[in-house]
Amino acid sequence: MEKATTNKKAADVSPELKGSSIFLLGMKSSLKTNLGKLLADVLRYYYFDSDSLVEEALGGASVANSLKENLPLDTVARDVTENQSQVPSLDISTSGSSPEVMDELVTVYNKYKDGYATADAVISLQKVATRLGYENLDDITIEDMALEVLGEIEKLTRVKKMMAEAARPF
Repeated sequence: MEKATTNKKAADVSPELKGSSIFLLGMKSSLKTNLGKLLADVLRYYYFDSDSLVEEALGGASVANSLKENLPLDTVARDVTENQSQVPSLDISTSGSSPEVMDELVTVYNKYKDGYATADAVISLQKVATRLGYENLDDITIEDMALEVLGEIEKLTRVKKMMAEAARPF
C-alpha cells in the first residue's frame, strides 16, 4: 500500500520537477541511502551516492567509522530524550554515554547546522514520527520518509510556480 501511495505522489510531483536535481544531505546512513534509491526509482532519476567521494576527500578514511568512534548512536538518542519538548511521544532507550562525547556531538552539530539551514527543505525523522503517531523511530519506513520528501518537493514546486506567475507582466 505504501509503495503505491509513494508511486502516486511521485507521479504527481515529477512533471513539476522538470529535471531539477535533488540532494539529500546529512550524516552517512542506510536510511538516507535507501531513501535516495527509492526516490530515484519512483521519480525515474539517476541515483548517485557521494559519501564515497567525501571519504576519498578525507584521505580515504571512512566517514562512517570516524563517526562511530566519535559519535555513538546512544549519544544521539540521549540528546533526543533530553529534549522532550521537540519529541514528546518517542520512547528511546539508551545505554550510557560520556559527557565528552555529548560535547563533541554538540560541536559537530554547531559546525554544520548553518549549512543545513540554507536547505530548501528540511526533513526531520523525529517530526515524521510525531506526525504519524509512532512511538519508536524504528517504526518509520523508507516510504514514510519518501512521502515526506515528496510532500516538501511538492510545496517547493508550488511556491516556485506561484512566484513565476507573480513575476509575469499584466
